Parts: sequence; C-alpha cells; structure tokens
Amino acid sequence: MKKVLFIFLFIFLIVFSIGCKTTDVDDNNSNNLNNNNNQNEEKDLNTYSHTKLLLLDKEKKYIELLGCEATQLSDDVSVKKIVGEDVVDASIDDLYIGMDNLYVQIYDNKKIDKILIDKDPIFPRIRVAIRKTISNISDINTLYHDSVTLHIPSNTTIETYDKTNSFIVDDNTTVTFNVKDNYIYGYVGKRLIKSSKRLIINETDSEVIFQSISRGVGIPSYEGNIELSVVNGKILVINDVLMENYLEKVVPSEMPSSWNMEALKSQAVAARTYAYKEIYRNNFASLGYVVDDSESSQVYNNQSKQETSSRAVLETKGLTMFCENEPIVAYYFSTCSGLLGAGNEVWIENKVTDKIPYLLGGNISSREVDTTDENDVLNYFKDLSVDSPAANSSNFRWKISMNKKQLQNTLNVNIALMAPNYKSSYLILQDGNFVEGDIPSDIGEIQDVFVSQRGESGVVVSIQIVASNVTFRIYNQYNIRFTIRPKDCGSLVEKYNCKGNSTAYTDKTNNPSILPSGYFALEWEGDILHFYGGGNGHGVGMCQYSANDYAKKGKTFDEILNVFYKNIILKNTSRKYIPMDDFEKYFK
Repeated sequence: MKKVLFIFLFIFLIVFSIGCKTTDVDDNNSNNLNNNNNQNEEKDLNTYSHTKLLLLDKEKKYIELLGCEATQLSDDVSVKKIVGEDVVDASIDDLYIGMDNLYVQIYDNKKIDKILIDKDPIFPRIRVAIRKTISNISDINTLYHDSVTLHIPSNTTIETYDKTNSFIVDDNTTVTFNVKDNYIYGYVGKRLIKSSKRLIINETDSEVIFQSISRGVGIPSYEGNIELSVVNGKILVINDVLMENYLEKVVPSEMPSSWNMEALKSQAVAARTYAYKEIYRNNFASLGYVVDDSESSQVYNNQSKQETSSRAVLETKGLTMFCENEPIVAYYFSTCSGLLGAGNEVWIENKVTDKIPYLLGGNISSREVDTTDENDVLNYFKDLSVDSPAANSSNFRWKISMNKKQLQNTLNVNIALMAPNYKSSYLILQDGNFVEGDIPSDIGEIQDVFVSQRGESGVVVSIQIVASNVTFRIYNQYNIRFTIRPKDCGSLVEKYNCKGNSTAYTDKTNNPSILPSGYFALEWEGDILHFYGGGNGHGVGMCQYSANDYAKKGKTFDEILNVFYKNIILKNTSRKYIPMDDFEKYFK
C-alpha cells in the first residue's frame, strides 16, 4: 500500500510541476526543476552558446546573457576575439551592451569560463531605458517605475532572459506589473507571472502600448522587445529596438517634421551617430541599457513617426559620422547664439580639457566678438541686430534679471540638489584656493556674481558667487544653468527674448525652468543682476535652427554636418550579424 501511495504521490508531483511551469513564470520553481533534472542526467560539464550581452557589472563580475542561466564570470575568464583568420586576446572592456556576436563557454552551468567575440561588433539594435517621466532629467528617480501597465495587442510570449521559463500571452491582453520582495509580478486573468529575473516581452506584430506613462504623443507605444527588471525595489524598463526604428521616433521628437528634408537628414545622421557612440561609451552597462528616452540622451517617442522624418531616416540609413576611425560624440541642440561651443570647454568638471578634433566651435554670425573681453562679449549678447543662421529662433537673444534675494533663494535650493552629485564642479574658496568642500545650506546674502572663466568659443566655463557665508565657483554650463534656476527664485522672474535682426525684445515668459544656455554675459544694475544671453541648449555640435536655415539655402545634409562637425567622414554601420555554425571549434 505504501509503495502504491508513493508512486501516486510521485506522479502527482510531476503533473503539478508541469502545470506550474506552463501557468506561471516563476524562476524559483524552474530552478528547482532544473536542478532535479540535472541530478539524473550525465552530460559534458562545459556548454557552449551563441548569445547576446544584456547587462555587465564588471566590479561584481555579474553578467546577463540572452539564453544563459550562468550569471557569474569566472575569476580567470578568458576573452578572445576573431580578427581575420586569427584569434587574439581581448578583455572584458571589449564587451558592449547589446552586442550579439558573442559566444560563451559555461562550466558546469554555473560560471562563464570563456568568451569569444566574432570580429568587430555589429549593432542593428539599441537598448533604451524608458523613464517614468522625461520632464525632469536631473532627477534620477524618474528612470524607475513603481508599477508598469502594458497593453499587448498581438500574440507573443513573456520569458525570463535566460529562457528557462516562458508564458504565452494572447492578443489584446493588458497586464500590470508590480514589485514585491525583489520579484516582478503581474496577473493575466487569474494566472500569475512572477520572477526575480529580467522579463522579456517579445516583439509583436503590433506595438506594445505603455499605458502607465504619458508623452507628448499621448500614451506611447513601442516596437521591439520590452524588458522589465528590478533595481532598488523599482522597475527599470528597457526597449530593445532596431536602430532605424528607434531613429524614426527620435528625429520627430528632436526636430519638427515640417522642417526642410536636408535638415531632417542631418538630424537623422546626428542622432544615429550619437546613439552608436553611446554603445561604445558603455556608461550604463551595469544597468543593461545604452541611452534613455529623455534629453539626458536624446528624446525618443515623445512624438510619433512622421512620413517626412521617417523618409529622412530611410534615405540616410546606416550613415554614421566617424573621426580618426571612431564614431564621434554627435552633440546637437536647438539654437546657437551665433557662437558654436567647443566640446572641451563645455563637457568638463572644473577645467578646460584638450581640444576635441570634431567639436571645435566657431562663430557663424555676422558680428565678430573678442571672447577674452567681457565688455565685448556683453555688447555682443546685448546686440539684437546680429544676423546668424539661427536668427529665426525666438531664443536667439534673451535677457533674464534677478535681484540678490532671488539669486540667494535659487542657489540655496539647487546647490543642495546639484553639488552632492558633482562635487568636483562646485569648489569653495579656502586659504586663497578653490577646493572641494561642503557649501553651507544657506550661502548668506549675495555680495557679487561674475564670470570667473570664459572659453575661447564664448561659453561660460565657470561663474563665481561671493556671499556672506561662502565664496564658491560653479563649473560647467550645465551645472550653472541647473543651479541658477529662475523658477526657484521665490518670486516673479521674467525672461525676455527675440529673434535676430530685431530692435527690441518681442516676447516674454515668466519663471523659466533653467537658464536657456551657457552663452551669456552679466551686468549689475544696483541690486539687479542682468543675464544677457543667446541661444537655447548646451551649444555644442549641430545647431538645429541653423541646420534648417542652411537647408533652405540649398546645402545638402552632408554639407550641413561639416559646418558643425570637423574632420569627419561618413560610414555605413547598417549591418546584420550572421551567426557562425562551427563556433565550438574555437573553444577546443
């Protein structure tokens, strides 16, 4: 009788386990099943896989590879690369998020022992983090979601990234995902999807609708795969999408689709180059994405696809800017003041760096200016009659005024938010030197504010604030603009602006969020500090308003690009990787 009961119980457990696996994505159950199965199997301790890199934390030696259960790199992991007919030594630094020309050897299903890179990487896709909101890029918390609601219009599967579990989803399914105890979970009807591992919602015939967020387009939808992972108790959402499809929603989000076609083409090439370079910079490898969908990278899917901008992407397919055999950092921005920024004077910590050969800056206006003379710079920005390709923008010239109390208010608010994250760019005066240190929570009464360093290209490198409790400098135009914020002055601050070739300021807005650009000069009038400035954005690379003006005047997209980026060539990076059939021979 006991034997019969034992057999019955054994059969029941098998049926129950199979039922769980087809009903829920629950990686705890699946791991137990796999372990039990492994006990009854005899197999080679080494397994080999063609895979794709999803995440890499070098410090923790943690890695996530598509279709691979192993997540740890062995202490002596070997990385090789095929170059021509040879196999040469490589390193972990040669691994880039999203690359799919990878092959791995896994020892005993536990650790990655060997990695093979098949020639140079090819990136037909890009991995984009989707923020909860893109309205405040200075707040890192907007990168993460408390919950995520997705409408899945077509049949697909949801699976763990290692493919140990999968779940079939019918068309027209809406599911809300939440986090509890570091597990992502959601219900489709009464069926539970639950996992501590990254979940992948595989690409469908129709775009997945992201119902729990909003963009300029309204409720956005996404092509490609949608990935969900847990980071610090929140959900990080990544859209793994074809590069050209990504660009179709970047270009109209960054430049009006009604603009000239050659300008749209120049925008498509700049955006593709920026994205391609970010893959190689690998800044967010430990989180598994390349760029996010905000101005922190470049805006994606804030506007839907448009016929003109999609045509611009198609007609420049794959074209990417290179300098000295490397993709360039293709910065772009809305409006220049007539002066273009040099990259080595803008993207800095607390000093000007070596010149960047493709981001040299320059003057494209009708008026010369001596950037070593503050009075001449002031007169340049006060001159409303200046002509420039960007003169049609209402932000070509602007003026913002604050009194000393307003300056004190906004500095007290924003130093507390900014300085802890950029300590080397906020230096205090001690014993005659500017050094890193803690700026008081109340800087005290403002005594003076002035430009302490200006770059050759005209951008403000640093600004000095003399207050009753501390004297300090802020470096980098980004930090300056996000620290002296008119919206936090505590009372009305007006911004006046106008186009070029004007005789007076023609428009006015109240309490703008930030200073429009780092191109300005200062003038005191009693207790009032006037910011006379020009342009909108960081000022480096392609000025979009100027690009459109050049296009109207007959310049082609490549001619436009060569105005803003020096020493460049265009290469076609649009390729698809074809996996090897006999890769195992390289491991033996």
